[in-house]
Amino acid sequence: MIVLRYPEWHANLMTIPRVLIRLMIGLWLLLAAVVALIRLQPFDDGGLRALVMPTNCPTPCFMGIRPGLTSAAEAHDRLEKQGLVYQWLDPLLPIDQQAEDVSFAPLRWRWNGNRPTLLTGVDGSLIYDRKTGLVISLGSMATNLTWGNVLVDLGQPAVGFMSAGINDRDRPIFTHAAGYPHWHFDAVSTIQCPMTLQQLWDAPVTLEIGNAMDEDSRFRTYPHHIEGILEFAASGFC
Repeated sequence: MIVLRYPEWHANLMTIPRVLIRLMIGLWLLLAAVVALIRLQPFDDGGLRALVMPTNCPTPCFMGIRPGLTSAAEAHDRLEKQGLVYQWLDPLLPIDQQAEDVSFAPLRWRWNGNRPTLLTGVDGSLIYDRKTGLVISLGSMATNLTWGNVLVDLGQPAVGFMSAGINDRDRPIFTHAAGYPHWHFDAVSTIQCPMTLQQLWDAPVTLEIGNAMDEDSRFRTYPHHIEGILEFAASGFC
């Protein structure tokens, strides 16, 4: 006669009261539901998407200002009416449509307490074309984001460049600019050398909004995975 024996774990399981088994299953289902809920929650990007990808304004757009379409005078009035400016640091220069050479001018202002919460810099700025009067680009605007925040939220940048230089304290620095042409903005981080990959990941980011990346020959198409680039930069670029 053949005797069939349950495995030892099955025999032990049979000794567990049904109430306890139901409790274990209930806890497992509750944990699975919590994990699923967490995964469904949007990543907290600190307001990055709302600032540079507003739903009511086609990109590139910042506070209703659209580079290439909005004039510097209109940008000035819009920022003023929104109650964002404490002090204007540059006057608007007259438009000279007869100028043979296209010249650019900055318009800078000091934020008041109503500035976007993502921004940490005291001042804001834009560049405009004195021949047409149109805004060219906005930035650089310091933020409370790190390069890691941007990479996690927006993913692989399409283009970018890296460069080494010297800061005002005569120390070597490393600059990384990552371009997202689809949304018409660059995320730029500058860190003092030497650096680790973690320090590069945690480097604060400034934003530049507009089409400047299309005019900068330093930008190059990035490969499919950026991790190798960042590891190379951290280990030996500077």
